[in-house]
Amino acid sequence: MSFGNKLKAIRKSLSFTQLEMSDKLLMDQSAYSRYESGKTSPTIDLVKRVSEIFYVDMIWLLEAGNDDVQQKNPTLSELDNEVIQFMLEQQKKLTDLLNKLREGGGGEKKTFLNFTQIFGTNHLPKQIL
Repeated sequence: MSFGNKLKAIRKSLSFTQLEMSDKLLMDQSAYSRYESGKTSPTIDLVKRVSEIFYVDMIWLLEAGNDDVQQKNPTLSELDNEVIQFMLEQQKKLTDLLNKLREGGGGEKKTFLNFTQIFGTNHLPKQIL
């Protein structure tokens, strides 16, 4: 299985859209689509990001064969996978909330600006900024 197919398998196992995956990986949807379709080869930085965000082994991402997504990290238990899914869902909810605050008027906009001043913007998807 190629890197793109593995990326797609991870996305499907999480029931994410390409847009949601691209947000997590801090890239636009068209760039993500090129990686998933195999039109663009991954950089080592992208492989590292996928590994860190989705808790998969970098070697598994790069090696040919080994089609089973569950073998991405055999040390993860069922509960670990549930926790990862929960964290990703919460991250999506926070992103949605920050988008609403950013787009809101008056107090909401001020709350968004205060949030970014306190926590910075390094980990926010570029679509929010």
